[in-house]
Amino acid sequence: MIAPGKSPTRFVFTFHATVLRKDPAFVARVTWDFTQQIIHWEPVPVERKPKGRFHAEVTGAFAASVGDIIEAQRGRTKDRDSRAFFLVAPSGTLILVAFADELDDVIRVGNYLAGRLAVEDLGKGGWVFDKVRSDWKGNPVDARPLKLEKTASSTSSSLRKGLDQDPQNSAAQGGRPPWT
Repeated sequence: MIAPGKSPTRFVFTFHATVLRKDPAFVARVTWDFTQQIIHWEPVPVERKPKGRFHAEVTGAFAASVGDIIEAQRGRTKDRDSRAFFLVAPSGTLILVAFADELDDVIRVGNYLAGRLAVEDLGKGGWVFDKVRSDWKGNPVDARPLKLEKTASSTSSSLRKGLDQDPQNSAAQGGRPPWT
């Protein structure tokens, strides 16, 4: 439960894209790998369903904390992939901070993740991190602990199901992200 007067720090967002069937669409949490000094992607599982003759609908949900960076791609045009980096704001919205094909912007995102750039310097123009908002809204995550079932078999299956849906575990299972 969230304390009165205190804003939540973790939110659940939904991802939705309608793309040409052959075009990639994904969402991933982006972090900094301090040992290798590189950006690391943690893909979020998405579901892809055919929609009509030429299109596919891609959907998924993911949890993210305030200050996290999320990369998303919702298809492509002839000139550009629509890949972008978003920042989770305290308002519970995702704020566009960079397009992936703008090298200077990607370098700023990497510097932010590595702790070399303040959050206020991440976006272009003057903005206040605590007050920014966008249309991509999330729902606050309830911070109450999970109730486990009393029987061992149902507990282990519910824990396994939770682990299978956890984006960190799906990335650790050795599958390559769809964008590499």
